[in-house]
Amino acid sequence: MDSFEAEVTFIPKSDGGRSTLPLLDLDYSYRPHIVMGDIGQRKAIMEGNYITEPYIGVAFRSSPEKVEFDKAFPAKLALVYSHPDYAEMIVEGATFTLREGALIIGYGVVTRSLSLTAEQN
Repeated sequence: MDSFEAEVTFIPKSDGGRSTLPLLDLDYSYRPHIVMGDIGQRKAIMEGNYITEPYIGVAFRSSPEKVEFDKAFPAKLALVYSHPDYAEMIVEGATFTLREGALIIGYGVVTRSLSLTAEQN
């Protein structure tokens, strides 16, 4: 599985995010999506009932044992599906929002790109 590293922050329900933090202690068990773009975005872009943004499926491979809302933490994310365009999008410094369906529950910045991590493996 291709992977990359990022600084991730979960946002609390009071800011539109989750009411509880996801369980990250099981390898590959938490599988949200990311959408590359503005970390300040708090609503999915929709046409009628359809989300129009490209969603990228990811799985958390590693993170600290304890995370908190509104505090960035380092994480390693694996792509659930490979796609040629991902390497061009998931580059160092690129930002993204973390999604569960249309709900934006966090955001992050890529600290080690997909292509750089692939070279290391």
